[in-house]
Amino acid sequence: MNMSTNTIRSLSMLAAFAIAGCASVLPGDPVMEDARLSVNAARNNPQVASYAPVELAQAADTMRQADDLAARGGAAGDVHQLATLANQRAVFAQQVARRRSDEAALVAQRKATEAQLTADLSRRQAESAQIQANAAQRQAEEAQRIASSMRTDVYSPTIAEYRRRDNERLYE
Repeated sequence: MNMSTNTIRSLSMLAAFAIAGCASVLPGDPVMEDARLSVNAARNNPQVASYAPVELAQAADTMRQADDLAARGGAAGDVHQLATLANQRAVFAQQVARRRSDEAALVAQRKATEAQLTADLSRRQAESAQIQANAAQRQAEEAQRIASSMRTDVYSPTIAEYRRRDNERLYE
């Protein structure tokens, strides 16, 4: 009987281990709660919704699979494996969103810098055009002054000759 008792005890232990391996997840399971918190944190992060929607959907789908398996009474190990994967995917979604947000900020900063450089170049070109216009205005004024003085000089000898001739008649 001693042998039967050992056999019965061994079979009982084996059955207990088998049942424990197939045990369902209890409500409030820490692995499930951690995964749920991570997925919800990712869902509530606007950057994740904007910059990592695919990664967020993968995390949420995996969490849904873990919840469904737990509700159907699936093995705790399988449920924990899905919950852990959902947690990792939620963390990954937040990392991807942060990286993509940083990249978008760099692109926006680069565009702003380019716009500033373009504005500075346009301003410098306008200043150069103004300087050239002022120089052209001065040249035009100088040309007008010279032309005006030449008209006086053209008429001056004629007037001077007329006066001289006029004076000659007086003295003749």
